[in-house]
Amino acid sequence: MRGLPLFFTKLYRYAKVDRTLARNYAIQIGFIALAAAAVFGFVQAARKDQMRALCSATCAMRPTYAGRNRTAPDFKLPDIDGKMVSLSEFKGKTVVMNFWSYTCEPCMKEMPALARLAVALEGRKDIVFITVNNDDFEEQQTLQDELRTTLAADPNLDADVSKVLKEGRFPFRILRDPTSSVTKDLYGTTMVPETWIIDGNGFIRARYDGMREWDSGSARRALEAVSQGPGCLADFAESKATGRFRELCDAE
Repeated sequence: MRGLPLFFTKLYRYAKVDRTLARNYAIQIGFIALAAAAVFGFVQAARKDQMRALCSATCAMRPTYAGRNRTAPDFKLPDIDGKMVSLSEFKGKTVVMNFWSYTCEPCMKEMPALARLAVALEGRKDIVFITVNNDDFEEQQTLQDELRTTLAADPNLDADVSKVLKEGRFPFRILRDPTSSVTKDLYGTTMVPETWIIDGNGFIRARYDGMREWDSGSARRALEAVSQGPGCLADFAESKATGRFRELCDAE
């Protein structure tokens, strides 16, 4: 740079400094971008792990249907004591609704497990259990006797269920639907047992066709996931996970 005026010499030096600063800034920004990407990836992975954990129980239970965009139709039916009960009176609570008949062998076979779950959660204010029976009114006493006998004969009968039976109660509300106006006409249920999980906003979160092990850890966790938060985001159709979150069940 010899021979250049002093002004141009200083300008050249400033330009070199600016290029060095720019290079340093670029390196720093690159490191920041890499760190941000790593943090974002970690957060996304952690979030996916949490979502998968929320779905683990539901995936294990394999509901016939699961979603969050169908509202459960309201209805009103008498219980075994003649009191009228409507679904809407349970708004704000998670409802476990089981359709059954005492002449249905699988229904009676799964009843003890459902009873154990209902009694275990009896103190909860946010979860209710109701069953809808479609036997004839003339068979009311028979169905109650059959149900009591079935529950009492359960080889896994625990002290809590036994206490409820000795008090002359059942572990869940029993509603009567002898004409199947709710069972078939409103809910389209043609085969029992069938169990519906309805959240506090009235949305049908899951439907289980056939028997399930309702006293299992998976059943309880799946129910808790609906009751305490958003629950599993995976949809189900024909007992298979579907939709954008179906991969949450891939490991199950």
